[in-house]
Amino acid sequence: LALAVVLGEAAVRVCGLGPDIHGIRRGTIRLTPDPGLKYELLPNVQTPEGEVLINEFGMRNRPISLEKPAGVRRVACLGDSIAFGMGARRETFSVQLERELNAAVEGAGKWEALNFGVPGYHIGQIAAMLTGRAARFAPDEVLYLYCLNDPQDTSKELEEILRADGMTAARRDYLGQVWEGARSGLGRSQLWQLIRLAWAERRAGGAVPVERYRDDMEHLRAGRGEAHYRALYGEPAAKERLKDGMARIGQWSRESGVPVRVVVFPVFQGLAAYRLGDLHEAVRRVAEAEGLSVLDLLPVYQAEKQSGGEPFQADPLHPNERGYGIAARAVARAMNSD
Repeated sequence: LALAVVLGEAAVRVCGLGPDIHGIRRGTIRLTPDPGLKYELLPNVQTPEGEVLINEFGMRNRPISLEKPAGVRRVACLGDSIAFGMGARRETFSVQLERELNAAVEGAGKWEALNFGVPGYHIGQIAAMLTGRAARFAPDEVLYLYCLNDPQDTSKELEEILRADGMTAARRDYLGQVWEGARSGLGRSQLWQLIRLAWAERRAGGAVPVERYRDDMEHLRAGRGEAHYRALYGEPAAKERLKDGMARIGQWSRESGVPVRVVVFPVFQGLAAYRLGDLHEAVRRVAEAEGLSVLDLLPVYQAEKQSGGEPFQADPLHPNERGYGIAARAVARAMNSD
């Protein structure tokens, strides 16, 4: 029986049959009534492996105070899973940036780098995080760690929950169970979730269809990355989301007097003959039109690739700890040169 369970779990995972439960969802994310954010990190959580620590403010950050200490300068780091630090055990971008900035400080000055990244956030949610929660911490500078998938209108993490329009009560109830169940050991089993889904379908008379959202990671691994991103940036709705998000960020920057720098991360596939540079330039034009400065990390990572050093990516989208360090040093140099 135990062998059958193990083989069944393996088959469900390999064949992609079960509802996808991304690792970061395991008890670290919750829904929120805030219409701009839709979901958020669950405060005061530590993952079983101890790699992810969420503080009382729902940030992947060490414990901090809301009020800024005297003599301290704060830089707020916003974005999706890149800002959050997916691919790094503990040495995320914000951790390494803080260290780089403080290493260059003389006298009593001190930097705090605050991590407001949430996996799966799109540009609208990032703008809402900046103008709402992040602004309360009185940052002196803001970094928007931009990923090429930011103009999309949804995320892998909450695709089924965010697309709730017209959802049946049975499906809503099922998704809620999966969400809460993912916090337990049994809830992490995709075989178990598939069984629960089948049971929910039976009880609802087949009204709970199996849906599977294919995010850009799947397209990249299938060799369709360039086509996927070009299709995204060719959508009128995506162009409008990009323009509107940058406009909201730019307006906040002008009204608050706090500078915002957009840090564009490349896709790590095909860096030597990169074919998405024109999309980086499109992002630059939109950001600079709103008075935001832009730092494109494409040449930084290309130079590192040519140097033949150790790998710096955890997957096609996310740096590993070394890769976050490369970005942190480049950003710190840009900030110190201002």
